[in-house]
Amino acid sequence: MLQEVCAGAIATGKKARVQLKVDTGVSRNGCSLSQWPALIAETLEAGPLVEVTGMWSHLANADIPNHRSVHEQRLLFDQACAMAEAIGLGIPLRHLANSPAALLCPETHYDLVRVGIALYGVSPVEGRDFGLRPAMALVASVASVKTVEAGASVSYGATWTATEETSIALVLGGYADGIPRSASNSAEVSINGRLHPIVGRVAMDQFMVALQGEAQVGDEVIIFGSAPTANDFARACETIGYEIVTRIGPRVPRVYVGAP
Repeated sequence: MLQEVCAGAIATGKKARVQLKVDTGVSRNGCSLSQWPALIAETLEAGPLVEVTGMWSHLANADIPNHRSVHEQRLLFDQACAMAEAIGLGIPLRHLANSPAALLCPETHYDLVRVGIALYGVSPVEGRDFGLRPAMALVASVASVKTVEAGASVSYGATWTATEETSIALVLGGYADGIPRSASNSAEVSINGRLHPIVGRVAMDQFMVALQGEAQVGDEVIIFGSAPTANDFARACETIGYEIVTRIGPRVPRVYVGAP
């Protein structure tokens, strides 16, 4: 990779500004500790072509309070930084903390923190409220309301059947828009300030809810936002809030409405 960076610097006639990542425990990307000294030496040799602006790593389990791996990874990161400095490489910036570490582990803050999910106003730690406010909501509308009799099935596969006469609202939005199919028969949405369960399978462009109160065509449907939250919706879908807020499809309009 460093050779490719150098080749790009030569081709453009510009010095490449890079940050070096050391793998301290995620085993995903970044240089392994065993190869770290060699990378530092190669980077120093490439000095005329490369400017190192920082050094970083990524935490595996910071969202689990007091997980021992956070301390272990921090020690390894410190060792990697010390090793680089001992060889002669300056480190203008050091960073390690993701959203949960930024909120829970001040010892990992170094020169900056990298918040991701926290920018969405979603708690990165299960069961913890840090006072974050949702930065986005996914909103749809009621397209129709009909009454089905007891014994009537709803949507594909007949996975939900009414046990009594039930008002069903058809909502515009489906898995093509980022609403997981796993929300079928599990998640709830808000209409007129009240939660209503999704019934039957979520389809590509629409889904149905069993109304627990009054609703009319055109009523706003909050799929996630302040209530239910992205984490609430994710829990019902057996996934994480990160996936819920980042899977919104391209045909969904993005509307900025101001600060919460």
